[in-house]
Amino acid sequence: MGCMGWGGIFRDSQGQWLLGFHGYQDGGNALQAEASALEHGLKVAWGKGYRNVICSVDCRDLLLALQDEDRCQFMPSLRTIQQLLQRSWRVTLDNIPRDCNEPADWLAKRGAASPLNPWCVIEAPPWDLETLILRDRLSSV
Repeated sequence: MGCMGWGGIFRDSQGQWLLGFHGYQDGGNALQAEASALEHGLKVAWGKGYRNVICSVDCRDLLLALQDEDRCQFMPSLRTIQQLLQRSWRVTLDNIPRDCNEPADWLAKRGAASPLNPWCVIEAPPWDLETLILRDRLSSV
């Protein structure tokens, strides 16, 4: 049986690190991993009190799946995301190229390698992630 990892980061309006997260789950596929990242990211954002959020998602299939009611019926995380989006807040979902999302990809790989720690919020970036965050931040300026 395979596994999947997912992850994401939170940044302020200047692109500075606020926090990150990653997770692990047995089984699944790429779309489920992307949906898990968005679902958990939205839950963290809500819990932290963020009410104006831009989610940069590097999986166009996820954004399309969220608009397909038939797919949402059979994929619980899509339904949960839809419910989270209905809360009293402003969430914008943007599609970005995968190569513009290296820090989140790094965290997803960390999640896939962490079966004993299925869910983790990270307050300070690990030193080996800091270079990717800086490079990503500078390329978006």
